[in-house]
Amino acid sequence: MVEELGFKPFIISPNYKIVTEQFVKDAHAMGIKVLPWTVNTKEEIEKLKALNVDGIISDYPNLF
Repeated sequence: MVEELGFKPFIISPNYKIVTEQFVKDAHAMGIKVLPWTVNTKEEIEKLKALNVDGIISDYPNLF
């Protein structure tokens, strides 16, 4: 994704469905924070937290 952008962002906010452990590792290796969107279930939030994302974008912040 970074190559397609043409620059290195500080933060990347992909759809949560494409975030994997490797995705997070690669981003962190480049110094990029990962904040997936729009995560609206407690189960998905827990899965992403386990992948060490840096934050989560949700319509329901009360799920944290």
